[in-house]
Amino acid sequence: MRIPRLLIAGALLVGTLVLAPAAPASATSSACASTCNGSAYFDSYGEHLYVYDNAHDGLAVVVWNKRFDLGGNWYAGWNTSGGGTVRPFNLSMPEGTPFHYYVCLGSGGVTYWNTCGPVVYDAA
Repeated sequence: MRIPRLLIAGALLVGTLVLAPAAPASATSSACASTCNGSAYFDSYGEHLYVYDNAHDGLAVVVWNKRFDLGGNWYAGWNTSGGGTVRPFNLSMPEGTPFHYYVCLGSGGVTYWNTCGPVVYDAA
């Protein structure tokens, strides 16, 4: 009895899909200040953090980020370029490194703590 070629081709395709290695996970996340006049977007693929100033309100946007590859300290990344702008940061962290961050508004290097959004928990 002859097995149709289509059946064999289908079995090979299924076997290839089942045995193919999975691609590495890539997580992304985002956060807002309490009013979303400022926001941040973290792309774990390449460890890029983007800080957005979403309002023409005269305030800067600061993202406080905890770098576990640098001793677990908190660092501030500012976008002081004005409403409608984005400031990219290339963080260059090892894969799988935990990364926490939250977004606030501020001015003159001073964070307005009452504007901060919740902490976002992610990993590189």
